[in-house]
Amino acid sequence: MASHLLADLEGESDIRLGAIQDLRDQVRRSVGRQQSPPWTIRFLTPLLPRLGSCLDDPHPQVPLQTLQLLLDLIPLRMHFGESTGALMQVDAAFTSLLPFLVPKIGDARLPVRRAAMQSLEGKSI
Repeated sequence: MASHLLADLEGESDIRLGAIQDLRDQVRRSVGRQQSPPWTIRFLTPLLPRLGSCLDDPHPQVPLQTLQLLLDLIPLRMHFGESTGALMQVDAAFTSLLPFLVPKIGDARLPVRRAAMQSLEGKSI
């Protein structure tokens, strides 16, 4: 994964949306092949906190696609062994999203509310 995707997550809404969709495609390919994710803890740790600002984006599709990306990422946690500090780092990065995620439970759009609840429950679609 290129670092340009991380930079794109801080761009304008349309750029963010493209980066999120690219990330979702890469995650789905990894999960579909049941492969280890092609990225490391060094990528996930900065990625997850950046998704917080995407959850607050005014473009209606950016928060929804971000929530769907989170749901795609949840199953990948198993690739970071419980006995290592990597899982703790990933969990801490997921936890940093809570202040952005909880308000989405009250969003006016049903798909956003549903995805927020599933993310908080730790369930993938």
